[in-house]
Amino acid sequence: MPGDIIGLQRPAADVHRVADAAQDLLGLVETSAQAVTERNPGAASDLIRKEKSIGQLTDEDIYTYVSLREVEFALPDGSYTNVNEGYFGTANHTSCVPRTLCDKDGGAISMLVNNKTPWRRDGSGMPKGKGTLSGVIVHDLQPRYGYTNEGYIGRYSVRVLEKEEIDLAASESSSNRQTLVEWNWNNAEVRTNADGTIAPDRGNGSLWCTDPAAKYLLDNEYNGLTTSAGLNSKNALKFENTYWWDFAENTGYAVALKFSTEGAGANLSLNFTNSQGNAGGTSIYGPVYWQVEYSTDGVNFTVLPESGFCCRPFVYWQGAGGKDLSYCAVPGYADRVFILPDALRNRPEVTLLIKARSTQCIASNTATVDQGDTGTITSDMAANKRSPMRFGTIAVKSNK
Repeated sequence: MPGDIIGLQRPAADVHRVADAAQDLLGLVETSAQAVTERNPGAASDLIRKEKSIGQLTDEDIYTYVSLREVEFALPDGSYTNVNEGYFGTANHTSCVPRTLCDKDGGAISMLVNNKTPWRRDGSGMPKGKGTLSGVIVHDLQPRYGYTNEGYIGRYSVRVLEKEEIDLAASESSSNRQTLVEWNWNNAEVRTNADGTIAPDRGNGSLWCTDPAAKYLLDNEYNGLTTSAGLNSKNALKFENTYWWDFAENTGYAVALKFSTEGAGANLSLNFTNSQGNAGGTSIYGPVYWQVEYSTDGVNFTVLPESGFCCRPFVYWQGAGGKDLSYCAVPGYADRVFILPDALRNRPEVTLLIKARSTQCIASNTATVDQGDTGTITSDMAANKRSPMRFGTIAVKSNK
C-alpha cells in the first residue's frame, strides 16, 4: 500500500547520518589497507608453541596452537579417515572425520581431519605408538558423530596443520598402553569358543548378543589405506535380526563381552569403533542412544558414568538426485573410548554390555537437526526395519 511505503521512509537527517558513517568506515578500511606493507605465507613453525597433556587443556587454549604430550591413537587401524570416500566433499555430506587420541592419564580428545587433506589416505596407515601431536585446539560440533542433536563430541578437539605435526612412533611397542583382549576380524574370519560365543583375535574372552534371536555375520568396513581402496570387505562384525529392545522387560538388548583383567595397569578402558544400519532406507531405525554397563559376576550390572553415546545409521543414496540422509548419517565407523572403574582391574572375570538405553531413533530418513532423534522403535515395526549394529574393532586396554 502507498501509505506503508511512506511509513518506512527514513527522515532526511537520518539518511545523511547513515551516509556519513559509511564514508567514515570506507576511510578506515582504506587506511588499514595502506598499512599492510607485505604478505608472507605462514607455517606451523611460526606459531607460539604450548606443551600440555590432554587433561591440562582449558578454554583459554581454544584457537591456540598446542603440542599434546604422550598421546597415541586409541584405535589405530586403517587410515586417518575411515569412511566411504564417495560421501566426502559435496553438499550435505561429511566435511571432516574425528579420530580419537588418548594418553596414559586417561585423557581423550578427537583429532579432526578435513575431507580434502591430501595425506588422509596416502598408503602409510596410522602410527600405533606414542609421541607428540601438535595442532590448533577448537570447540567443534559434529552432528553426525555427536551425542546430542547439536553435535557435541567433547569440549575440545584438535586440528593438525601438517602431517609432520603427528609426531607419533610407528610401532605399537612404544605405546604406553597394552591390549588385554581385542576383536578386530582383520583376517576376515570369525573364531568361536566351545560355547558358541565369538572368540577374540588377541587375548582370551567371549562376545555375544543378549538377544537370543540375533544373528551375526561379517560385513564391510572402510579402513582402506588409500582413497582408491576405501572399502574393506568382511572386516567388521554385524549383529542383526533384532530391534535391540526387549519389549516384555522394557529394557535394551546389548552386545556383551567377557574377559579377565588380571595383570591390567591403570586407566583400564573399553575402545571400539561402530555404526549401524544397512546403508538403506529401511534399516535406519535402530536405537540412537546407548550406554556401557559393567559387572564382576555377570548378573548385577552398573551403568558406567558418562558412558552415553550416540550411534546414528550409515549414510546412503536416496533417489536419482543422490541426496543422502541429512544431519544423522555417518559414512563410516565412529571411535568410542570409555575409561572403566579401577575396581575392575585384576579380576578373573569382567562382563561389559554395550547396551541400548532407549527406543528413541531418528525421526525419518529426511530428519534435520531440528527434528532430531524423535522417532520410536515399536514391536510392530516391519522386520526389515531392524537395524543391525556393526563393529570394526572392540578392545580392552590399560597402561603397561
